[in-house]
Amino acid sequence: MPKKTQIVLIIIFSIFLVSCGYKKINQKDTPIIYIKTLEYTGDKRLGYLIKNQVLLTSQKNAKNNLEINLSLDKNKTPKDKNEAGKIIKFTVALNVDLTIKNLDNMKTIDKSFVQAIDYNVQKNHFETINEEKSVTINIAERIAEDIIRYLTLSYGN
Repeated sequence: MPKKTQIVLIIIFSIFLVSCGYKKINQKDTPIIYIKTLEYTGDKRLGYLIKNQVLLTSQKNAKNNLEINLSLDKNKTPKDKNEAGKIIKFTVALNVDLTIKNLDNMKTIDKSFVQAIDYNVQKNHFETINEEKSVTINIAERIAEDIIRYLTLSYGN
């Protein structure tokens, strides 16, 4: 291939790459949403944790004014038993039903988020309870991240 043709192709390819319209999805400097109210029902501790995480993305001068309702449902079920019939592993699942009401156009969106994690029963009861608490907080943080990502992608365009 002649050298001039290679140079022309590189220039044309560079022009197409520069003008592709790439834009970051998660822009921190642009205010996207303002959450006027966020209410939750269900587990108060987990609701408070998720509420605080989601409210960090809210900015007063944003384009979209929202009301958000969260309904939390935590389930703990046994997963495995040993030969003696003792439970050795539990599954903790958190189901969050999200209802978003856009106050600008009065449009309502419903979405569900589900996360589940397994944990082993420890040697004493205190350690098992601490393990359950840490797993539950981990699940709540994951769901909060999912909700933030959903709000950013839904209202960021």
